[in-house]
Amino acid sequence: MSQAAPEFDDLSDLEFQRRFFARRSIAAARIPSRFANKTLENFDADGKARAGLIQAARRYIAQFDGASDEQRGLLFSATTPGAGKSHLAAAILKELVAGGRTGLFWNAPDLLMELRSTIEDPDRTEQEIIDEVVGVNVLVLDDLGAEKATDFVLDRFYLIVNRRYEAMRPTIVTSNLSVDGIQARLGERIASRLCEMCKVVTAFPAEDYRRRMLKEVGR
Repeated sequence: MSQAAPEFDDLSDLEFQRRFFARRSIAAARIPSRFANKTLENFDADGKARAGLIQAARRYIAQFDGASDEQRGLLFSATTPGAGKSHLAAAILKELVAGGRTGLFWNAPDLLMELRSTIEDPDRTEQEIIDEVVGVNVLVLDDLGAEKATDFVLDRFYLIVNRRYEAMRPTIVTSNLSVDGIQARLGERIASRLCEMCKVVTAFPAEDYRRRMLKEVGR
């Protein structure tokens, strides 16, 4: 006979079901293994800037209402790689999905690769993928601007951003580009919509957390 995981021991039936469905929803959100254990609690909060980011993330989650005209997404912009943008985006998404919302995490270049793969895949169409990406309550679009801006890239990103913009569905975007950099890479139409539909957050430390951890290990 199978046994419940230790974390489910001594739980009421209602709480067991809540945690079970929360875990299943998080798994369906496609959060990469690298970020599967990333939370607000283990976000490196050294320094005033990082502590402020956690506080802002908690407020966003607490006030989230995907059906509200006033609900905006977030655009995490930091030109320094490894500043914690993806960690924070994944942690917010996990909290929202565990609370009953639908969500997806897509690395932007991977999403484009998935869309291109439908050309040779008779069982999955580009429209099906786009409908999934557009239809969830909250979408994380990670590392926007990392891809070469071809006509294919511009057309697909405009379609996704514009449809979520029109449907007023919150999107969390991370990018190593500034807003001006996104406009230069992806065009004014996409940048303008992102600025209206997202609160731009730039208060990330000018420090590569990955490099800092490497230095600490090497001491």
